[in-house]
Amino acid sequence: MISNTQRDKTSSEKQNSGLKEMLSERDRRFLKRIVMPKQRKKAAKVIAELNQRLDSSVSIIAVRRHLRKQNIYGRAAILKPLDTDVNAKHRLRWCHTHKGCSIDKWKKVIWSDESFFMCFLTIGWKHVWRTSAEVYDRDCVSF
Repeated sequence: MISNTQRDKTSSEKQNSGLKEMLSERDRRFLKRIVMPKQRKKAAKVIAELNQRLDSSVSIIAVRRHLRKQNIYGRAAILKPLDTDVNAKHRLRWCHTHKGCSIDKWKKVIWSDESFFMCFLTIGWKHVWRTSAEVYDRDCVSF
C-alpha cells in the first residue's frame, strides 16, 4: 500500500529518477581537454578519442549535450581577412607617416573598398568548438 507522503512526491523528489549520467565529472573534464586545444577536431574524432578511454561507448548526441552543459558549442569559424602582426605594424607605420597631411591633400585621394570575388567554388565553412566568449579568439577564426 502506498502512503500519502509517497503519493504526493514529484518525479524530481523521487530517488534515482531519470537517466543516469553516462559521463562522470572526470570524463567531462577529459572531454573538454580533447576539444579545446585542437578546436578544429571533427566530432567523430572527438568521440573516437573519448570512447577509447571509456568502458562503454558514448553517442554523438550525448557528447554534444555534455559540451553544451560546459558552454562549448560547434560553430562555424568567423571569416577574417589576413590580419597578421606584420600587417598591423605596416598599417600603423603608414598612419604615423600620413597623420600630418593637410585636408586639401586628403581631398585628392580616391578611396576604394577591397572586395573578394569567387566565380565558381565556395570557400566552405570551417567548424570549431568554442565558448561564446571565444568568438574572435585567434584559434577560432578562419583566415
